[in-house]
Amino acid sequence: MAKAARRATREVPTRTHPEIAGPPRARMTLDVGRLESALRKAVEGEVRFDTASQGLYAQDASNFRQVPIGVVIPRTLDDVVAVHKICHRFGAPILNRGGGTSLSGETVNEAVVIDHSKYLTAIGELDHDRRLVTCERAARR
Repeated sequence: MAKAARRATREVPTRTHPEIAGPPRARMTLDVGRLESALRKAVEGEVRFDTASQGLYAQDASNFRQVPIGVVIPRTLDDVVAVHKICHRFGAPILNRGGGTSLSGETVNEAVVIDHSKYLTAIGELDHDRRLVTCERAARR
């Protein structure tokens, strides 16, 4: 049964032509099993495509409910970059999520949800004059 779920495909929203006003109306078939497998190979953090995790991330503090394709909880900034590259290769939409406290549904969508709130929590430089803070800054090379 688990193998069948890994090979599953799913219809997801995709971009329409940029000149067409309004939300995406097109759909595409996404090979969710191959996407999940590629993410598991590339990401050090957690990759969750199970129904329980989908249910947990289908809601935020708003009344909106959108079941995600899957959830990635990156441990490193390199994980975040890898998720973006892999999802781009598959044509999978991405949604970045922090604490899930939105009251307007910004943190739910039919996409791969990247939850930054568990591991990527370091606070870097404070700029009091400009009233800015740098969070989880990548190391300079």
